[in-house]
Amino acid sequence: MPRPLLLLLLALLPLAALAQGPLTCFESDPNTDPDIAIPACTAAIASGTLEGAWLAGAYANRGVAHRELDQFAQSADDLETAIRIDPAAPHMRMLAWTYRTMRRQEEAEAIYTQILETDDHWQSWLSRCVVRQDLEKFEQAVGDCEQAVLRDPDNTDALYFAARAHNILGQGHRALPLARKATSLDPEKTRHLVELAWAMHLTGDTSGGRELVRDRLAETPGDPELLDYLRQTD
Repeated sequence: MPRPLLLLLLALLPLAALAQGPLTCFESDPNTDPDIAIPACTAAIASGTLEGAWLAGAYANRGVAHRELDQFAQSADDLETAIRIDPAAPHMRMLAWTYRTMRRQEEAEAIYTQILETDDHWQSWLSRCVVRQDLEKFEQAVGDCEQAVLRDPDNTDALYFAARAHNILGQGHRALPLARKATSLDPEKTRHLVELAWAMHLTGDTSGGRELVRDRLAETPGDPELLDYLRQTD
């Protein structure tokens, strides 16, 4: 939510609600500051002054914060509560990712499928792609990731997972342009270079892929991803 709109809406809350902590709850980042978000959102929820989307948002923020602290059961409980109050797509995406973290991939996949019936956000396509790769449904996964790339062409996560799925399916010619773009956008990330090397191997340029990997290995000796590639293509 844009900060000016957030502040305007918060100004409409009763002063008593602000005193109990909603402002801190909604302004704190549950991903980076979970230790701040949890008590702040707990106070906001307990204040009794929030309802509807605001109450759901407080539960959702606290649920994400719990996930960051590996408190997965509490995270799921809070996010499930948020959805019961307000079944908004962002809350559903957060719950699905918590389920994935808990190794409940089938439930996560079902939620993403439900979301995509009404919400065409790239994040839902990407997340279902990742979950389907967890489930080894690579043919379905690759279509999801391609949809994510269509909606956000420079998203390196979408490019990576699309390239990975194509490589696993032996479709190096499809993976190659995706991996090249991901590597050009984020050259320091080893996983992009590894997928590029695999795509090169699958399209007949094993020596070129191994050269890329050896060059990176000189910079990061002992990297297990790089060593595994060299071992498998020897």
